[in-house]
Amino acid sequence: MRRGYIRLLFGDRHPDIKKGALSRRCKIDNDVKLLLTSPHEPPFVSYTFGSDNHAYLLDLGVDSRLLDKRPYAWDKVKEPMRHKLEAFKVGMEEFDEILFLDWDCMATQPVPADMWDKMRAKSDFQALLRYYHRRMLRAWRDTDFRKIPCASFVYMGSREVPSDIIGIWEEMGRPWKEELPMAVYADRRLGGWKGVEAYWNNFEPMFFHLREGCVYDKAWLSRKNIIYRHFRKNIISKMLKSEKTWKEKFNICG
Repeated sequence: MRRGYIRLLFGDRHPDIKKGALSRRCKIDNDVKLLLTSPHEPPFVSYTFGSDNHAYLLDLGVDSRLLDKRPYAWDKVKEPMRHKLEAFKVGMEEFDEILFLDWDCMATQPVPADMWDKMRAKSDFQALLRYYHRRMLRAWRDTDFRKIPCASFVYMGSREVPSDIIGIWEEMGRPWKEELPMAVYADRRLGGWKGVEAYWNNFEPMFFHLREGCVYDKAWLSRKNIIYRHFRKNIISKMLKSEKTWKEKFNICG
């Protein structure tokens, strides 16, 4: 059983300052910098778009796999998140199971030896359910249309999963963020949206937490063994500036 932790890097290595592109890239660079100091992070692969991005990661010692010499294989404005769906697909071609992680999602303690087995036993697709305040496409649901899977931490254990999600992305008439076809996919697996509890029982990962937009109360969250957390931009900056130990740094995030 081949299991792989995977991440993704795409986009201009040195973007101009327009539309926040420079700020976003600086954030990613800081995320990478902090991640590579973690004593708990298992080895991972980065699926990379752009020769400059590939060289940047290789210089840092990251196991980077160049998927395309261009920084964007899909439209940089309308279809940027299609790159993540491609990472899912390529990851499942290389491994039997994958855990995709955004650069700002990090292990805050040692990964349990049985984590993969427990994820596999639950479902071949898992992603945290999140409430988004921005407008979402409502057409496929009558209610709870702002509650959709978050693509920061995604487990997949079947090659059909990314293929089906990409098919939905195309079917919806692209372009859409990667999370909308993931939501449609999860709903279809259950025969329609069945509510938060049904999502928890079938697709909610037990090893990840993201504070923003959390749809669960403390009683629900107490049932998780939270290993991975998402870190906001300001928290990453504080941790990089801190001279404290790794364990003390993580206390900054609360």
